[in-house]
Order: sequence, then C-alpha cells, then structure tokens
Amino acid sequence: MIEIDHITLQALCHATESEDKVLEALHVLYPHFRRREATGHFGNPIYIFEAQINRKREIRDLLSLIKKELAPQLEKNMRRRIDRKGNLYIRVDKQELARRNLVVEDRGDVKITIRIQSYPFRLEDAIQYAEDIFGH
Repeated sequence: MIEIDHITLQALCHATESEDKVLEALHVLYPHFRRREATGHFGNPIYIFEAQINRKREIRDLLSLIKKELAPQLEKNMRRRIDRKGNLYIRVDKQELARRNLVVEDRGDVKITIRIQSYPFRLEDAIQYAEDIFGH
C-alpha cells in the first residue's frame, strides 16, 4: 500500500516583511502554523513558519488544492522533485501566494514537502503515485 504519510509546509519571514501578511498568504494553504525565530547572516531576525499536516482529511484537502492549482505546472518534472526517500518537493512563490495564486517557483519562498510512504518502499512506485495524484 502506498499513501501520503504527512505534508510539511515551511516559509521564512524576513525582517523587511510583515508577519501578518506572510501568515495571511500561508493561510491559503493551511490555517495553523508554528513560529520559530532564527538569526540571519547579518544578525537580522528571521521567523520560520512551519506546519505539519498528519490528519488524513487535512492531507486530502491540501492535496486537492495543490492538484487543482499546480498539476499543470508539476507534470513535466515530477521525477526530479522526488528524492530517494519518497519526499516530493514543491516550492511556490510567496508573493503570488499573497495574491491567492499558487505558482511553482524552484527558488520559491514557500516549501511544500509531501512524504510518500509505502512498504516495501520503491522509488519508482513513489514517482508513479505522485504522477497519478497530479494527473500525469
């Protein structure tokens, strides 16, 4: 059996950005984020917003949103987005997310990691599963 174990969302909020606006943009994806504080290269404060979605219904809802908005952008390069452990990596543009648009951007500020799990694990199965989900 192959399934999505969890989805992790992560975004950085730099000192020049409004925390409220970044959170508002992130709420397009999911309503609850934890905040951690870090220090940037030049001593500037950086906030890291993270959420881990484990509940099946919430996973299904988020996958539905991602599929609806991002499937055409993902189908060309699914294979390179999945690592050997079954993690599917997607980055989206934070500015576009603030406008309620999901746009895949390889250097995007919002990281989405979808953990595909199976036993026994085979990379080809994970790739096929991801391609099936996103309508390849």
